[in-house]
Amino acid sequence: MKPHMAADLTLLRPVNVRQLPELLVRLGAALTEQKVRHCQWKGHWKSDRWTTGEGDVDLFVAPADFSAFAAAAHQVGYRPTYAEPHVEIPGVSSWYGYDRELPGFLRLHVYTRLVIGVYWRTLHRLPLEEAALEEVVPRAVFPSPRPEIELILFVLRMTLRRSTIDIGREPRWLPVAREELAYLETQANPDRLHELLARHLPAVDLELFDECRKALARPKGWLRRTAARRSLVRALAAGARPATWGVTVRRAVAAARARVGIRSATSRQPASGGLLVAIVGADGAGKSTCTLALRKWLGAHFQTMHAHLGRPPRSWTTLLVGALRKILPLRTLNHLRHLCTARDRYRIAARTARFALNGGIALCERYPGAEHDQLVGPRIRANAGLKPGSLAQRLATLEEGYYRRIPPPDLRVILRVPPDVAVRRKTTEPADYVRRRAMAVWDAQWTGANTRVIDAGQPLVDVVADLKGALWLEL
Repeated sequence: MKPHMAADLTLLRPVNVRQLPELLVRLGAALTEQKVRHCQWKGHWKSDRWTTGEGDVDLFVAPADFSAFAAAAHQVGYRPTYAEPHVEIPGVSSWYGYDRELPGFLRLHVYTRLVIGVYWRTLHRLPLEEAALEEVVPRAVFPSPRPEIELILFVLRMTLRRSTIDIGREPRWLPVAREELAYLETQANPDRLHELLARHLPAVDLELFDECRKALARPKGWLRRTAARRSLVRALAAGARPATWGVTVRRAVAAARARVGIRSATSRQPASGGLLVAIVGADGAGKSTCTLALRKWLGAHFQTMHAHLGRPPRSWTTLLVGALRKILPLRTLNHLRHLCTARDRYRIAARTARFALNGGIALCERYPGAEHDQLVGPRIRANAGLKPGSLAQRLATLEEGYYRRIPPPDLRVILRVPPDVAVRRKTTEPADYVRRRAMAVWDAQWTGANTRVIDAGQPLVDVVADLKGALWLEL
């Protein structure tokens, strides 16, 4: 091991404090203020990833302080999420945060036990929790463990790590790992490292640890790394959890599907449950553009579906009635067409509600509501003078019944655009038609605890940012 030097944080890749996401800064300040014992136990070397949302922030939080951490994280804007049971690792939780200045999410992996490995392979518990928090080193956002503990954790993690193809050649991650190893070795005190290793992790003796460290540092040392990994696995066997065959097979199938270009369904869900979001607005408000942006933002991480209730999937009954209307221009057929449309909207609304109930996020355009019946709502009674007991009266009652049974959304976002702006944007429709529909949204009284009104007349980037913020607050 290289001679010990005084801690020199300038050797670490610098973090531009001015460019740190505000959400991370607020979380770090909140944890310090609440005196939550925590540290960022790995990943400091790749600050360009976890400060931009490309990678995760790996925090270790003292188990007794986890409730305080959860309260602080939720207060600043982070939300817990979960995946399928076979993917979850006990003692590890995933948190997502939205920062207006970033295109994606800021993600946290929060550990209450120091576990290394991935769920589809063997997991190893390292009994170094108290040692990691005994003494911490301040960093730009979150503190790190003392250099000796950080070096121990790094060497063990890298030794146990293996690539899918790691036979006879050097993995792509190893050169970068050597740079970080060289840095950590200059920071750690050898005598103190030996004492901490013997006190907190006696299963890994000094000889084995040095063998692991030298195997990582030596170029073209595949056989030596393999031998060191096997010895380390034996030493840590008592605290290991092998993956089950079922999990291994699932992972292999997902990897095979990915290689042929078939993307597996995203399984992560908000811990607060799913969400049915109604995006309401007149023509020219940017509903479709904003919905597409939300789908890209959410779809990479969460189960997401999109539904357009203004143009619902047509049933065979709707198609048949539509064909008959072209042949027989009867008013009754027009009424039947409105009734079939109401039924189609009810069916797709029921699908979105079930999707949200199962933990997904459903984004719905043209969702029916009492305040905007002129845009999406019953038509038979408004378009005909109905006589009591007539067929048209009965059809109108059936149509209205379908709309009444459509479940209310969990969040209703109103894209409110000035009528003149809507007319300038929507040039493919008659100006009077666009203006009339825009006035219906502009003049309506939007109330309700689950309603958010957004100025859709501002630049698109600001509209999308406001939409993301409103949705994330609801989660």
